Amino acid sequence: MFLEITQHSNTHYCAAAGALLIAYYLVPYFLDPHHYRRRFSGPWVASFSASWLANSASSGKHYQQLLQLHDKYGKFVRIGPNHISIADADALEVVYGHSSGTLKSEFYDAFHNGEAGDIFNSREKAVHTMKRKRIANIFSAQNVVAFEPRVRAHIQRFCAQLDMRCK
Repeated sequence: MFLEITQHSNTHYCAAAGALLIAYYLVPYFLDPHHYRRRFSGPWVASFSASWLANSASSGKHYQQLLQLHDKYGKFVRIGPNHISIADADALEVVYGHSSGTLKSEFYDAFHNGEAGDIFNSREKAVHTMKRKRIANIFSAQNVVAFEPRVRAHIQRFCAQLDMRCK
């Protein structure tokens, strides 16, 4: 009798844990007031969980799967609950431009090299702006044009080395 009660309770605990897990993913999806998650097409599982993204990344063919998804769904594809893959050159400035309101995700934390970090992995807008101002004059049109002959010379030397080694 005691064994039956224990088994019955374990079944209830497992069912409750499963229901909570499902609710954890479904409730935010259905209560999303702006329908942000439903606005973008993609693999069905990607709207609830990062499992599709993790599986795709670990397969070694992530880029091929993304190309197939973009062929099927268009320029904007949902690949995770909070991840959108964008295949539109015109959207680059809107999404990644300095004046956009988009913040960088935790993904960029993996690129920290030391305590201070650099301009690429700065996630805070104020820190990024400060670092950007320090190097902005390097990328002015005048400096880029002046530096072009040096870059061209290095590229020509590199290509000559490739030609020599490939014979």
